[in-house]
Amino acid sequence: MTKLSYQTASGAQWRPIQEEWKRRLNGLDYFSTKDQRALGGPFQKLIRECGSLNAARKRADAIRADLEDVLLSVDWWGGFGVVVPIADYRAIFHTSPFARHIYKDRAIPTVPAYSQMMFQIARAVRRETPGQRVTVAFYIDKSSDAEKIQNAHRAIKINHPTIGKSLVDPPVPLDDKLTPALQAADLLAGIVKDAALNWIADGRPRGGVALDLKWRRHFAEPIGVFDSQQMLRSVKKTLGSKRFIAGKLPEQPQQISKRERKRHRRVLIQKRDFGSALKAMK
Repeated sequence: MTKLSYQTASGAQWRPIQEEWKRRLNGLDYFSTKDQRALGGPFQKLIRECGSLNAARKRADAIRADLEDVLLSVDWWGGFGVVVPIADYRAIFHTSPFARHIYKDRAIPTVPAYSQMMFQIARAVRRETPGQRVTVAFYIDKSSDAEKIQNAHRAIKINHPTIGKSLVDPPVPLDDKLTPALQAADLLAGIVKDAALNWIADGRPRGGVALDLKWRRHFAEPIGVFDSQQMLRSVKKTLGSKRFIAGKLPEQPQQISKRERKRHRRVLIQKRDFGSALKAMK
């Protein structure tokens, strides 16, 4: 899972929520789902303060419940979620040469996940405000993937110009230890992840990923699933697009080896042949 925060309310609305979030941390420096579950980071001191692991666990769970209450106390925010089963992603990546060209990163689907999420949010905001001029700004945590995510944002603006009109500056990297909005996004990502793991463990029922009832009203759209079928559909759609056939899809800037350049040339030849094949089918 990945965390992403976007601005849909005024500063006057966010300010008291952020202040209440900090207060409910109850002396902790910041919230992290990973640290809360492992009693690491800022939660580690609870073991010493509470005198036992079990007592510290109860205290950590209580703090998390308080933070959940902060989010559930207002109804003007909306959550979005995209689940990418890593096994599906790696299988498609290794079996499809076109998927390797499009997705690039064989280990983690950072760019596809963020691209799908940013597009979905911007589309939903535009749909909910017909006829109005709206802008959507994203905040991300500072990490080695920040530049990749910003490039993905740029690609959305180019490939989807209508949606792109609502996307302002590239996502702003902020310190999640100092930014309550990103900590809240992290908490929601953990909630979606838990629901996704349960869905996978249950054999992926057709009803999709089901959130706990108390969170459902805050998620305007079902949790998206970027599984093998969806990835293949995405690859197929990309291969059939005029921009791809013309070689005009924006590429992420990267340094590539001589061997990789040769592979790229082979892919370009495949693209040309694929375009010719499409024309012959018409």
